[in-house]
Amino acid sequence: MTSLLIWLFALISLSLCIWGVLKKDRILQFPCFFGAVGLLQVVPEFIGLDRIQKEMPEGSVDRIIFMGCLCVIMAAAGYFYSRRPPAVFLWEYNDSRLMAGAGVLVIIGTIFGLLISTLPDDVLRSAWTGKPVAYLFFAKIGVYGFSILVILALKKKSWFPFLLSLPILMSYVGALAAGRRTPIVEFCIVVACLAWFVRRRLPPRWLMLSGVTLFMIYASNVGVIRETNENVSSRLERLKNVGDRISRSESLRSWE
Repeated sequence: MTSLLIWLFALISLSLCIWGVLKKDRILQFPCFFGAVGLLQVVPEFIGLDRIQKEMPEGSVDRIIFMGCLCVIMAAAGYFYSRRPPAVFLWEYNDSRLMAGAGVLVIIGTIFGLLISTLPDDVLRSAWTGKPVAYLFFAKIGVYGFSILVILALKKKSWFPFLLSLPILMSYVGALAAGRRTPIVEFCIVVACLAWFVRRRLPPRWLMLSGVTLFMIYASNVGVIRETNENVSSRLERLKNVGDRISRSESLRSWE
């Protein structure tokens, strides 16, 4: 049953991709992107869940994949059959309000990103469920605020929106130092798409080739980067323990 559901999800996502490539103006539309994400990122995750489903509650993997199929179908249906929204949602556009809202999203994403870093190491290294998943959901909100602020910065040619997005930029720098590939690719895609849609500018070929080459070198050394970070963390933990012991011994001497 699980394999059948995975194939069903893959076929639905593939149909959206095929719809996107049939016409030139469809390839940059939402259904095509949604289908590509389903094929390239979600399907491998479902295959991984299928391999370890003996360690999970009975029937949980099938329910997850079935819900994924419903999400893809409803997302496509919302795009193809959208109607005029209710009058209560027909707001008047305002740059200042949009910037303020994006700033709130950045703050929320930054706060929950910091909360993720406060979780114990055993929780971070195990399969995420419960509180870590909730924290990650709200941390991802900051990416939308970052995208909106970059749009406003490119549109208004102002540095102020960029300054508001600095916390998210710093999180991307932290992801680069930690050896996390997905946030780096996400950042590059966001910047490249916004540069095209807002300013109608494409990166030069030499920059694209250089970026691909550097990313290949970086991706091939991710294991070394993560191992180095773990060694540094363990050494810092040892130094912290030594400092605690010294402080305890000094307090005992003072009592004597």
